[in-house]
Amino acid sequence: MNVLLPWKYQHFGENDFILQQDLVPAHGAKTTINLCAKLFHGFWGKDIWPSNSPVLNPMDFQFGLCWSRDSPAHDTRQKRQH
Repeated sequence: MNVLLPWKYQHFGENDFILQQDLVPAHGAKTTINLCAKLFHGFWGKDIWPSNSPVLNPMDFQFGLCWSRDSPAHDTRQKRQH
């Protein structure tokens, strides 16, 4: 919080902002959840946050599909230009 809150006030002032919780193990620890609930009005706990299922959270997976489909394959070997 010693870094986050000064950064928040520098960039957003008194305006509201949103932090997205990804609930990776370190971010989902009880101490982290309790701190976020205490400091952030409207914090969503684990019981509300949707699962990481591709059905419930399709955008995380769609970008990868588009990237692999639309990006040309590249030869990783170096080519010399003469």
